[in-house]
Amino acid sequence: MTLARILNTFSQERFREVTVVTLMVFSVVAQDDPIPVPQSSLKKTPGLTSLSLSALANHCRLLESLGLISRTKDKHDKRMFQLSLTSEGKTLWCQLN
Repeated sequence: MTLARILNTFSQERFREVTVVTLMVFSVVAQDDPIPVPQSSLKKTPGLTSLSLSALANHCRLLESLGLISRTKDKHDKRMFQLSLTSEGKTLWCQLN
C-alpha cells in the first residue's frame, strides 16, 4: 500500500471526512477479513489505544456510512458490535494493496 495510492483514492469528495485514524480502523478490519473484528478490540491496536471508545465508534460509523464496513450486533453481547468489510470495502482494500 503506497501513500500516493491512498491519497489519490481518498481525495474524492465522498471521503472528505476520512482521517488517518479512520484509515487505521479500516486497515485493522481489512487485515482480519473474513473474520469479523470485535469493535471493542480496536482499543488494543497500536496507534488507537489513546482514543476513547466513543471516538472509535464514530470512526466505525463513518466507515459504515461510506459502505466500507458493516457493523452487526454481537450474538452473545448485544452491547457490542462485530465489524467486517462489505464488498465495496473489499474492493477498495484490494485497490490499495
